[in-house]
Amino acid sequence: MKRPVTGPSSTNPWRFSAASCSPRRRGSGTAPGTPRTRKRRSTTTACAWTAASNASWISIGSGGSGTGSGSAGYVVSPNTGGARAGTLTIAGQTFTVTQAALVCSYSVSPTSLKVGRGAGSATISVSTISTCSWTASSNTSWISVTSGASGTGNGSVTFSYTRNEDRNDRIGSLTVAGRAVSVEQNGPGDNNVD
Repeated sequence: MKRPVTGPSSTNPWRFSAASCSPRRRGSGTAPGTPRTRKRRSTTTACAWTAASNASWISIGSGGSGTGSGSAGYVVSPNTGGARAGTLTIAGQTFTVTQAALVCSYSVSPTSLKVGRGAGSATISVSTISTCSWTASSNTSWISVTSGASGTGNGSVTFSYTRNEDRNDRIGSLTVAGRAVSVEQNGPGDNNVD
């Protein structure tokens, strides 16, 4: 029998009869999800039970076995991918544990640059956790990504830009790890060209 377990406690305790130690459910409902919880079961003093994980990312933290009423704690490993579900077997019953998907966040530096009129190159750094992937691309014809077009974890992106032959300053951009990076290039009229 399966019953979802997604919180630190349950309003559905398992009780056992003295004669057979067979489980009888009382109540209904589950609590909000957390990465660490304890399941409690009730039984007579004559009934022995064990607790085991059926998923590699879930481990029994305490209460792996006992006799009579007791509780078992479990711990989940950090999730490095999509949402997942695993099960525990406690006193012969199956409990389901769900874990939300990893949410990646990224930091990009710098997010704006000003460069001289002449052709050249520059580098942008990307910071994130080791399992998060990212890409980099140019949104402007005179800017090209020369290295670091994709990566996982911390990394860097190098891009090149052509000489500005326009009469005025010009602005271009890149998208790096989902973040906009603007590049302003001097025109021939600037004194600090090249």
